[in-house]
Amino acid sequence: MLQRWTAVSLVEQLREGRTQPMLLECASENNQSAQKVVKAVGLPEVTQRTLVCELLGNLIARAVGVVTAEPCLVEIPNAVAQQLSRSTACPILAGWAVGCEYLTNTQAWKSVKQLSQKQQAQAFRLFAFDMLAQNADRRPEKPNCGFTASSDLWAYDFDLCFAHCFVPLLGGSDVLETLAKQHLLYSTLKGQTHDWQGLKHALQQIGTSWWSEVLYNLPESWRSDAERVRDSVLQVVGDADNWLQSLRRWLM
Repeated sequence: MLQRWTAVSLVEQLREGRTQPMLLECASENNQSAQKVVKAVGLPEVTQRTLVCELLGNLIARAVGVVTAEPCLVEIPNAVAQQLSRSTACPILAGWAVGCEYLTNTQAWKSVKQLSQKQQAQAFRLFAFDMLAQNADRRPEKPNCGFTASSDLWAYDFDLCFAHCFVPLLGGSDVLETLAKQHLLYSTLKGQTHDWQGLKHALQQIGTSWWSEVLYNLPESWRSDAERVRDSVLQVVGDADNWLQSLRRWLM
């Protein structure tokens, strides 16, 4: 479910965005190599907690039907961390980081008058995920999504997801409705026909057994924060009908 890689060397630092992630050459346990986009503690605004949110956000988004770059764990050895610190001028810490596959030939989001039928369905799942994660980081001025080479709508940057799990005052139905109306895709989705039954089925896939496997694969020191996210998600899954009804009302 979750691959583990070891960082080998820096290809380049991606200077766009808050966290300025690194493109790293990585090796797997069976000696395969691949380039991964990696966020590590020491980069701007990156902490262990934001790494947990980044990883879980990506995994949950994929589980509910959002197209993303496949996530992974990347271990940064001490010697490599020192090299990265010198190259990036950031105090990169050794240990576990979060990576994802490096997608090429993607296009940034731009305002479109009409999405294709496939993209419309993908946009609906992305909107629903962001409401589940209470993610305020996908707005017209900061879309954090785009199009793949095969014209799929894909999403990235999940580190601000689930902030309400750690700062409860950020949550609540009023806040959620405001998030919904400020969302990048709100005006595109409002008044349209959507696959609500399919979304409900997708939510049922991220129940307790799914979470057991996820938690088992995480570094032990990450599990406490991950359990907070799990509890928030399972609360929604357990009350899916009422939660979906709120989304329906906002998108009428």
